[in-house]
Amino acid sequence: MIRALLTLTHVLHVDETTTRIGAGHRWPHVACTSTLTLLGLGEPPASAPTPSVSCHSSGGSYPGCS
Repeated sequence: MIRALLTLTHVLHVDETTTRIGAGHRWPHVACTSTLTLLGLGEPPASAPTPSVSCHSSGGSYPGCS
């Protein structure tokens, strides 16, 4: 239900980081608004992570966003 509600929002913060669990690494992911938070735990990527930006701007005021 939270995942569905997050897709309807106008402002969404998403982030990920790495953490050690036991002898391995895992990637916690978060998607949130001021009232909803969804946390997930992902497996390590097959290769080194690539920096990326996820954005949406209806005014097109941010470089790379349309």
